[in-house]
Amino acid sequence: MTEDAITFLEKHLLEGEHWYHTLVEDCKDIIVEGEFSWRMTILETYHNLGKRIFQDIPNFTRSQIYGDNIVQRVAESLQRSERTIYYAMKFAEKFPSVDEVPEGKNISWRLVCQKYLTKPKELPSHETATKKATEEYCLCPKCGSEIMPILTKCRCEQEFEIKAENIRRR
Repeated sequence: MTEDAITFLEKHLLEGEHWYHTLVEDCKDIIVEGEFSWRMTILETYHNLGKRIFQDIPNFTRSQIYGDNIVQRVAESLQRSERTIYYAMKFAEKFPSVDEVPEGKNISWRLVCQKYLTKPKELPSHETATKKATEEYCLCPKCGSEIMPILTKCRCEQEFEIKAENIRRR
């Protein structure tokens, strides 16, 4: 018998075994779950990045840095692309929670950017970027700090739920 014939027979004999079928299915499940966990970690990282930048938008406006300049300045300091920073901010703005992103286990950062976020060339103008940052806010129930409406946690680590009736305008 040739080596190819032996390999062919071994393969088909193994595939007929229940224990081997179970092994293969378990391994596939491990791979799917591991890849999903990795992709979710990436999504959570960019979501947290966007939320964190939004926390300090009022500080940027006080420093006379607006709109595109915020994205550019942060990107430069983090040694990341402006596109990455822009998408992270849009992601946090569009989805208050990572769990709200559709797609199930097929989710990826690339898919979120392509399907749900605006293109980088549509960066907000000075007026749009600062309008929301300076006009709408909520007060932290623990320390009284002004919080952007898309955030669910204050710097004092107090978590709270944003409700429409709690959003204030300047």
